[in-house]
Amino acid sequence: MLKAKELVKRFGEKTALDGLNTEIGRGCIYGLVGPNGSGKSTLMRLMCGVYRPDGGSITLEDEPIFENVAAKDRILYLGDDLYFPPKATVEDMARFYRGLYSGFSMETYHTLCGCFPLQTDQPLSTFSKRMRRQAALLAALCCHAEYLLLDEAFDGLDPVIRLMVKKLLAEEIAERETTVVISSHNLRELDLRISTLKACEPDQIFNTEIQHIVNKTLQEMPEQSRKIFMLSRYQNLANKQIADSLDISLKTVEAHITKVLRILRLRLKDYLVTILIILIS
Repeated sequence: MLKAKELVKRFGEKTALDGLNTEIGRGCIYGLVGPNGSGKSTLMRLMCGVYRPDGGSITLEDEPIFENVAAKDRILYLGDDLYFPPKATVEDMARFYRGLYSGFSMETYHTLCGCFPLQTDQPLSTFSKRMRRQAALLAALCCHAEYLLLDEAFDGLDPVIRLMVKKLLAEEIAERETTVVISSHNLRELDLRISTLKACEPDQIFNTEIQHIVNKTLQEMPEQSRKIFMLSRYQNLANKQIADSLDISLKTVEAHITKVLRILRLRLKDYLVTILIILIS
C-alpha cells in the first residue's frame, strides 16, 4: 500500500502540498483531479521517489520510497513532460527500461508493438507528440510495475488509441493487481468509474449549512464503481467524511460539483449581504 501521512512539499516559498493524507491500495484505479498547479504531479513524484518530502512521510508497505531501490522497482512514473535521449528509438527505450525494471517483459513488448502503430527502429525525435506519448505508454506497460503512475496519460491520444490503452490498463489490473494512478485537470478526459469521493474539511464558518448541501448533492449521484481521490489546492471545499460509502459516476461528477459550487456561492452571497446590512445598520 502507498501511504501519505501529513505530507508536505515546498518549492521555495510556495507550498505545493500541505499536510496531505491518503492511502492507495492494490488492484484499483485512482484519479488525481485538480486544476493546473494543484499538486498532482508533485504528489506523483513524491510517490515514485523523485522528490524528498519536506514534512510528513510517503511510504510503500511502511518503507520510505526516497532512495529506496527496491521500492522504486515496484513503481513506475510516466510524466507529462516526456524526455527521450537524442536519437533513441522505441527499441532503445525497451532495452533501457529492461535494465531498470525487473518485471520488464520482452514478450509483452513484442505483443504491444503489434498494437501501437509505431516504427520501433525510427528515432523518437522524428515522432509527433501523440506518437511519443504512445511510445512512452508502450514502454511503461512492458515493465509490469505494481504501481503505475500516469501523469496526464491520455493527453493527445486519439479516441481509438485511448480506448486501447484503457483496455490494456484494465488487463493489468485484472491479471496482476496493478494499481493505476492517473492525473488530469479534465474530468471528461479520465472517463473512469469511481466509488469514493474524498475531499477536505469545509470552512468552519459555514460548516453546518454547507455540509448539508454537499451531503444532499452527493447522495443524488448514481451508483457506479472504482475510486477517485480529488486533489485540489482549494482544500476547504468539502468534507472528507461525506463520501466513503457513495458510488458515483465520473461522467456526472463535474455537473454535481458545479452545482455544489453554485449553491455555495449563493450561500456566501447571502452571508455577505447580511453582514453588509448589519454594518449599514
